[in-house]
Amino acid sequence: MFHQVLDILKAEITSYYTNEDLPVSWNESALRGDIPRMASDSAERLKRRAGVNNILVSDLILGINYVEHNELATFAHSVSSIYTPDWNKPENQEILKFIISLISDNLKS
Repeated sequence: MFHQVLDILKAEITSYYTNEDLPVSWNESALRGDIPRMASDSAERLKRRAGVNNILVSDLILGINYVEHNELATFAHSVSSIYTPDWNKPENQEILKFIISLISDNLKS
């Protein structure tokens, strides 16, 4: 189950958090408006994908929380590409953690 959650989360981040989709800078407007909106949209997509894959939303939340608190560096490496920010950079990894946390919060509500 954890691998399915990880695959779903990876697909979400690499598909919807690309250089083209993300704000040009991590300014106040992005952190208070764009990123939370994107995370809310992600939570809705993840709920649908969880249902299609017979994963409970509670399992999705547990998996995402595990990534956020225990495997963020490994996850950042796996979702960094030429199409996404270099999530391995410390400043970008903090944003990735923020995004994952917002997604989890949206899934809980």
